[in-house]
Amino acid sequence: NENQEELATIVNKFKSNLSVIKIKSNYLVQEKFSFKPVSVKDIENTIKNIPKNKTAGGEIPLDIIKQSVFYYQMLKDCINVSILKGKFPDSVKLANITPVHKKDEPTDKENYRPVSVLPLLSKVFERLIFDQLITYLEQYLNSLLCGIRKAHSTQHALLKLL
Repeated sequence: NENQEELATIVNKFKSNLSVIKIKSNYLVQEKFSFKPVSVKDIENTIKNIPKNKTAGGEIPLDIIKQSVFYYQMLKDCINVSILKGKFPDSVKLANITPVHKKDEPTDKENYRPVSVLPLLSKVFERLIFDQLITYLEQYLNSLLCGIRKAHSTQHALLKLL
């Protein structure tokens, strides 16, 4: 099967990666990962941490949503149903894509880059899922892996190598 061959190629490509080796050395995982339901407080904290300069798609402005506690309950219910069913609503996957001028001649289409604006629910859902995953995976990641960790950067990785 073509998909199995592609997966085998990917696995072979990364089998010598330090993080993969670290995970394998700790292969006896005591607890199986599963997503947990989120609370209204989780939603509130996530929304409040969205910078004002970040655009959220949808018909309700971010400032209004940040002040609207009843909206948090609706988001919590929607996200928890998605977690329970293991599915994300197709309608929330849709983004508004806007071409943004990069440089040079504005009449040349090559001088534009696409910017996707996702609905707020999508951004909040993604952040909550990421937080749960990274909290679980943190114990298995190599200390040199800095790219996806909070308060870690490529400079941290370089300093650890010195």
